[in-house]
Amino acid sequence: STAERPAAHNMPIILCGGDGGRIDHLLGIVKQFERALFPDIWLCREQAVYSLRPAFDGSPAVLQLTAERCTEHISVFPVPCKDGEYKLRSEGLQWPLDNLDWKNEAFSLSNRVCADYLTDKKRVALRAEKGAFIAIVPY
Repeated sequence: STAERPAAHNMPIILCGGDGGRIDHLLGIVKQFERALFPDIWLCREQAVYSLRPAFDGSPAVLQLTAERCTEHISVFPVPCKDGEYKLRSEGLQWPLDNLDWKNEAFSLSNRVCADYLTDKKRVALRAEKGAFIAIVPY
């Protein structure tokens, strides 16, 4: 499973910084999301990068965000995983992610909240049911 971690690891892993403009450092940090001991969140200057992958028991990872956080952009990328199976559902995004062909290198750039979710102050949700993903969201 892509969600396996050493049994002794119970605390979230949070990365801070490292987005200062060097492409080699950026790529090095992004590769960390492919490891068994992956960061849960990477806090950058203006964005947060969340790791989304089902738990060891198979329960989905769910990220809920206020609609206001998703007015500019929210981007989602698959992370290479052993079995290569991906399934991610979205609620409240202008362009739903449910049927993207993640297996063949699809990704979602600069998506945003639907107007009615913003008006009604509903929460945007991403639900990773299979595979591994990163979601990039502004603060």
